[in-house]
This record gives sequence, C-alpha cells and structure tokens, in this order.
Amino acid sequence: MATTRVYPVTIGRSHSQQPLLAQSWQEAQLTQVISSHRSDVNSLAITPDSKTLMSSSKDQTIKFWNLRDGRLQRTIKGFTRTPSALVISADGKRLAAATERQINIWNLETGAPPRTLKGHTGIVRSIAISPDGKILVSGSPDKTVMVWDVLTGKSLDTITEHSDWVTAVAISPDGKHLVSASGGSDRSIKIWDLSTLELRQTISKQPGQISDIAISEDSNILVASVDKTVKLWDINSGKELAILESHSAPIITIAISADGKTIASAGSDQTIKLWDVESRQLLRTLSGHDGWVWSVAISPDGNTLVSGGEDGTIRIWSLVYQSQ
Repeated sequence: MATTRVYPVTIGRSHSQQPLLAQSWQEAQLTQVISSHRSDVNSLAITPDSKTLMSSSKDQTIKFWNLRDGRLQRTIKGFTRTPSALVISADGKRLAAATERQINIWNLETGAPPRTLKGHTGIVRSIAISPDGKILVSGSPDKTVMVWDVLTGKSLDTITEHSDWVTAVAISPDGKHLVSASGGSDRSIKIWDLSTLELRQTISKQPGQISDIAISEDSNILVASVDKTVKLWDINSGKELAILESHSAPIITIAISADGKTIASAGSDQTIKLWDVESRQLLRTLSGHDGWVWSVAISPDGNTLVSGGEDGTIRIWSLVYQSQ
C-alpha cells in the first residue's frame, strides 16, 4: 500500500468578502494507486453507499472497483468509442456514460444491455441525472442541452439558448434547478427551472473557459471552474460569492463534498487542491499524477477522494477532518 506525505497548508487568494478564518483543516493521505487502465482515466463515479468506484478510460473500458481495497469487480468492454462523463443515479440503480454522440444507461440491478440515447450532433461532454432518477440531461459542443426520460430513453426537450458549445451540466440535489455552462465565445452559465425549463438566471460571460460545474447538497451554492480559478455563486440570486485562486494552469474538473464543506479542484497543473467552502481557504495541495488530472470525485460519506489522470492511474486518498 503506497503512502504519501501530508503537504503543508498553502493559503490561496480569495476575492470573497468573508474573512479567511481557518474553521478546519484536512489531512489527505494517498492510500492506493490503481494502474489497471491502459490509457487516460477520464471520468469517475462513486455509488451512494460509498462502496464502489466506477472509472472510464480512453482504453475503451468502464471498470468497477471496491473503493475500500481497490479490487477490480467488473469490466464493461466492447466500446467502439471512448466512454466518458460517468454519472450514477441517486438510488445507485443506474449508471450512465457518454460514448461520442450517444449516451448509454445501464440498469445495475438487472444487468440488462444498456439503453442507448441518440440525438446530439456533437460529442456529449457532460451528463446529470435528477435526484428521483427520472430525468437525464446532457450537454454537447453542438450548443445544446438535451433532456431525456431515463425509463423510456425518449428525448423530452432540447435547450438551444447557448451560443457556443456546452461544456457542463448539473442538476441541483433538490431537483429544482438545471444548470448549464458554455465555452467558446459564450462562456455563460444558465440556471433553469428543471420542471418547466424556464430560464431563471444567467451568469454573464466569464473571463475564461468554464470546464466543470457542481452544486452543493443544500442546492444553494453553485461552483464552477473558470480557467485557473474556482468560482462560487448563490444559485438562487446569481450573486458571486467568492473566487478561489491557486492553480497555475487551467482547471479541468471539480467536485464538492456531500456535506458542502469541501471543494476539490484539479487539472492541467497536475495537482489536486482541497478548499474549505466556509472560510474560502486552501486546505491542501496534492501531487502525484504524471500528467493532467481529468476527474475527481469525493465519496458521499466524505472519507475518500479519488482522482483519475492522463497517466492512466486512479489515486485514492483518505480524508480526515479535524477542528483547529
């Protein structure tokens, strides 16, 4: 079992009006490095019970792992295109993944062949599933967000308001909001009523590309990676809450813990950074990947951080919170 030293705390700059008071600090220890994929690990998902990790790779496989001991449980093969954008339903019963311009949905209970959703004219970059498991949304460089019925696989609607490629989509944990982000010349974030698809808020053009978005468990805070920064907004008002800076190159992926206390960001500077949401303080900088970090995930129980990278490895980190 590999271990790594705990890195000293480095304080990042924050443009939040809130003071940088250290409410807590976090130890992160590397407990396992999995090297079974033969190419980049581009996406990760963890089951709601925090027991199973799924990973997709440019080696055209999806693998299932025991998160506790890192043992391989299952491999899905046979893809003719690279699977990506993994997402698992809140009840843990369905797994969805993008493969080029289509989406596959597996019923993990029955093991039946996947349902295939087709409609995008560009590569699907991002997927989200509603908390009740009934709705799936997808975003693509074809400038659209498509809304799907998970059970039937039918397209319910298509959002065409973005003027450039859609980089990320998310659904709030309370099921009320759909959020979409766009890159290229658009670079806006739009917040929609999920039930009516009425546009509620537009967060205006950002100074850099938006690569990923996440929403806090209480559905109040929207987090996005904008070039080298992590930005936070109030999802109801659209008010900007903070800008977190420490990365030396563009961020690719972000995640927020289920308790809403910690944000993980990672990307092309080959590091993973852990942030305290309340204090806006940088808690830890984690290194080890030999290449870009494509994906990060925090287990629902908050005890584990997982990262996947260009080097083909999955790194599993144990997280420990302590009060100062």
